[in-house]
Amino acid sequence: MRNRAQRHSEGVARQYCGALGKIANGQVAVTLHRRNDEMNWPMGWELYLSEYWISDTELRKAAGIPGEIEFQTKPALAYKILALVVPRRHQP
Repeated sequence: MRNRAQRHSEGVARQYCGALGKIANGQVAVTLHRRNDEMNWPMGWELYLSEYWISDTELRKAAGIPGEIEFQTKPALAYKILALVVPRRHQP
């Protein structure tokens, strides 16, 4: 979670931040990284938007979040990233 003192950035909400060890305003990104012995690099990234953010049309408009973006849980965002990154196997 990225700690954010302001509530004007996309997705900022009061939520638990492990780095701080407490509840604070912050943004949450769901990410997928690939790692080998020499390096670690991001393969996919999605910003988590809470139901509050999705349902507040004024916040969405101010932040430039399109109306077609729907609420997705963090596990659903993770699956979305995996589906884009991991090649599908051809099924008979």
